[in-house]
Amino acid sequence: MTGWSNAENFDAIFGRGTEAAQQTSVPLSAATEPVSPPPTPDENPAPLQILIQLDGDDPKEMPPSVILGRSPWGHDAEVWAVTDPTRTVSKNHLRLDRDDAGVVVTDLGSTNGTTITSASGATIRLAPNSSAHAGVGASIRFGGRTLIISN
Repeated sequence: MTGWSNAENFDAIFGRGTEAAQQTSVPLSAATEPVSPPPTPDENPAPLQILIQLDGDDPKEMPPSVILGRSPWGHDAEVWAVTDPTRTVSKNHLRLDRDDAGVVVTDLGSTNGTTITSASGATIRLAPNSSAHAGVGASIRFGGRTLIISN
């Protein structure tokens, strides 16, 4: 998560409205170059390109949000059906939402669970209907399938 979501943090980081910022400000006539204001969230660069690779298949560019499962449905995300002859993947198993540093993974109440293993090897098993962040290099195990996040 970034610090952009909280206006109070933004102001504290850039010193807006604080006594210290007022004491260190330079009169406009003394400035030698124009100074740009701090970036706003809308001016940030495009989100990191994320690729996801399922069980060694060719990597595929991840949309902003995607729901994966045997027979997924959803109205605010793309849906990708996953072939699963063993039926270890739930119909609507997990949701992936891209962010600035990787992917937010949400288990959608699956029967066989979702496990995230970071690039450093730390592992977390998601409780049903819970979320966690997965960075580039992480693997996500859902049912009997494994997904790798890269860029």
